[in-house]
Amino acid sequence: MLHWDGTPIEALLLDLDDTILDNAAGLDTAWRTVAGAVAAELGGGVSTEVALEQLRASSDWFWADDERHRWGRLDMPASRRAVLEHVLASLGHPSPAIASELASFYSRLRDAALAPFPGALEALGRLRAKAPALGLV
Repeated sequence: MLHWDGTPIEALLLDLDDTILDNAAGLDTAWRTVAGAVAAELGGGVSTEVALEQLRASSDWFWADDERHRWGRLDMPASRRAVLEHVLASLGHPSPAIASELASFYSRLRDAALAPFPGALEALGRLRAKAPALGLV
């Protein structure tokens, strides 16, 4: 455990995802909901389970490439569109417009599910009392 020796702190940088915010909260539910939307959009030929399987495969495909990973982390909306474009193309129904709508839907679901870990806000309050500047990275 770290102990503070009382030396004045000028600034403190903190990681946001999976340190303060539970980035995994709602992830599976959001993907499953989007898979249902994909299945509904494509009609009876594709089940939610098939769409969910392809979402996982397309996500793995996207993030496995170093270059896509690099730019994808800098532009999450674009990376989500790219994954969903790959899903639709893989299922035989390429449509950038539908992929864009589904990516926006997914983003709204994820944003709504984001929540701080229990005690994170209280910890930030205690840190703020010790450091004149807090930054999130």
